[in-house]
Amino acid sequence: MNLADKLQDFANIPVGKAQLDPGAYIFNIQEEPTDEFDNDQKEYLQMVYHVVDGPPQQVEDAEFGTSPVGRTFKERLYLETKSLWKLKSLLIACGMLDRNDKTSDIARGVFDTADLVGKTFNATVAKTTSKKDGKEYTNLNYKY
Repeated sequence: MNLADKLQDFANIPVGKAQLDPGAYIFNIQEEPTDEFDNDQKEYLQMVYHVVDGPPQQVEDAEFGTSPVGRTFKERLYLETKSLWKLKSLLIACGMLDRNDKTSDIARGVFDTADLVGKTFNATVAKTTSKKDGKEYTNLNYKY
């Protein structure tokens, strides 16, 4: 079927939620992470970050225009041993953990995920292309 007969013009049709453009951002965690499992039964924390500040976006959003403020960024933090570095980096970026701390409860992984709510952190958004599947992904690199 040729859609040109049915659709006149895409110019005025709003697009869905766009990923954040690369750049430096300030994020806030406004909701408690949820503990979930992916299709391979790997456990992860589903994180939702809200943009507090960042660069204007290239693609205009129907709700936010070109402002990044108020947009959300979702990230999975896997709870497997080889992936815990990402959660540790978030805890350091949020000021909950000192990077050299090896003895506190938090350093040993003993903390309530509700303690993340209200924390603010700096991070860089970067786009990378996977060598595995050739798809482009948006990554967050925490700054501390």
